[in-house]
Amino acid sequence: PPFPYYGDEHFDCDDANDSTKEGKRGQDNEVPAWRTNLPENGYQPTVRLLLQMDQVMIRRVLSHLAHFFQLGWSLGDRRGEWFYALLARLEKPVHRDDASVLFSLLKGLTLARSKINCDDNNSQPLLARLNTLIVLIGIYFEQGGEECMSLIN
Repeated sequence: PPFPYYGDEHFDCDDANDSTKEGKRGQDNEVPAWRTNLPENGYQPTVRLLLQMDQVMIRRVLSHLAHFFQLGWSLGDRRGEWFYALLARLEKPVHRDDASVLFSLLKGLTLARSKINCDDNNSQPLLARLNTLIVLIGIYFEQGGEECMSLIN
């Protein structure tokens, strides 16, 4: 179930555990208070929004997205935009904790890419998103290892 802030689909929360309902658990169509002002398809990573984030927030959101991607959430259009935008704002050199997050994300991206049928025209946009993120993390952030770095020399 994707996260509404950064995802393409809706987030299904467990309303039974939602303390914001204030005792109104019997009504299924009521939206929890924390979701009332969220856009239906999540926020876009606009320049205005990204410039409001400092490096700590950039790293936190990137780590958050990487964690949920590794749990099996899809890499839809919006989530791919968020990854790209956050990586564009991430400053080098990266801290070792961030390098670990990036390396784990790179492994997940390459695993997702290996499962794609390249002959299928419907998978081409996803393949392009994956390839872009793989190159960005592997080469620019130097997480791809010696083989990857020898490609640019």
